[in-house]
Amino acid sequence: MAYYRRRTLTRRGLLRRAAALAAFGPLFKSTAKASGSQTGSVNRYSAPSQLRITDIRACRVASNFDYPIIKIYTNQDVYGLGEVRDAGVEGLALVLKPHLVGRNPLDIEPNLDRIRKFANHRRTGGGYSAIDIALHDIAGKVYGVPVWRLIGSRYRDRIRIYCDTNESKDPKVYAERMRKRKEMGFTFFKMDIGPNLISDVPGALIGGVATEKGLKLYCEFIQAVRDAIGWDQPLAADHFGPLTLNDSIRYARAFEPYNLAWAEDMIQVGHLGQG
Repeated sequence: MAYYRRRTLTRRGLLRRAAALAAFGPLFKSTAKASGSQTGSVNRYSAPSQLRITDIRACRVASNFDYPIIKIYTNQDVYGLGEVRDAGVEGLALVLKPHLVGRNPLDIEPNLDRIRKFANHRRTGGGYSAIDIALHDIAGKVYGVPVWRLIGSRYRDRIRIYCDTNESKDPKVYAERMRKRKEMGFTFFKMDIGPNLISDVPGALIGGVATEKGLKLYCEFIQAVRDAIGWDQPLAADHFGPLTLNDSIRYARAFEPYNLAWAEDMIQVGHLGQG
């Protein structure tokens, strides 16, 4: 019959066990500390369901143009920044303030639906764009993720940018300005080809649209810029004026020899479907 011998706890045995428990003490202390740090890292200050827009203000950043920047304030000191596109007017965003104050900025689509009817095409939609950017900025901060994570996936962490420049009615001056942009390190360029370049030339324009004479003058500008930056550099163009579909086709054929990367917004809003 199996039996177990009764063991008597002596003073020496008691001290040995106490020493063993003392050795494990720092481990338990470290575990408790780690557990506490994890709990402390939780952002208990931000309560997304209680977040509310309290104010919208604007300022201007002075550069080559004055760029209006808006700031959406909330009741939890989380704010969002947005830019009124194309150096527009901050009032286009501030006028939307009464429709957003008191609402949760994380309800991005409902908020945008609410103000969409007060926006419009092109630059008159700059206020809407600024609100859109600022709302996403707030959401990214609240959830602790970059905005690209909110709207999809990241395909790259670097992008190539193009450089525009101030125009001139003198093709040589225009080309020199673009050449200096190349010296700054830019490798992609865009130029404005609009009626103001040739407005002083008799017979070059009819109603803001270039005649054949005007198109030849436009081509002189493109040729000068091409000679300045090289034919191996991508070059795009913009600001053509109030063109119809047929005007756009005529322009594109005239510019074809210069291998433009793109011709931007040739058909203006309001002229779609017109010949």
